[in-house]
Amino acid sequence: MQKWMYLRLSVNYHGENEVYSATSNGTPVFDKEDNKRTAQDLQEYVEQLGLQGWELVNVYQDSQLCEVYHFKRLIE
Repeated sequence: MQKWMYLRLSVNYHGENEVYSATSNGTPVFDKEDNKRTAQDLQEYVEQLGLQGWELVNVYQDSQLCEVYHFKRLIE
């Protein structure tokens, strides 16, 4: 039987292209103290998750400026 690990990435935006904060399973990835994180920075982070074996399985918009991404990875 396959077993999975799960990761929840919550992203809060400030405007269309600026990331205000992001947390991965509750741990800050980008935070409001980091000046001017962009959607490109978020894209690069998500690509790094893919290189680590994480697969995106769901995205939903929690509010107008917040998205939640769910990933899974096989436990080996």
